[in-house]
Amino acid sequence: GATLPRFALAPACADEDARETAAGLATTIGLGGTVIGTQVGALVIDASGYPAAFLLYAALSLTAALLALPLGRALRARPLAI
Repeated sequence: GATLPRFALAPACADEDARETAAGLATTIGLGGTVIGTQVGALVIDASGYPAAFLLYAALSLTAALLALPLGRALRARPLAI
């Protein structure tokens, strides 16, 4: 364990099949989100044009920030359970 980085220690202790399954699921989820986001963006632009799509993306970004900032403050104020 002393020769491995800390982030690699847990995967090194897991079964090889479990590591491969986790890597496959993470890749599928990551790429699936990218593909779905691109397709939805194309549909929004086709349906309403670029100006409306930019306004929609700005509204969604503002909403996400308004939700994430209080959550981040609450998590930062709470002591870490180690």
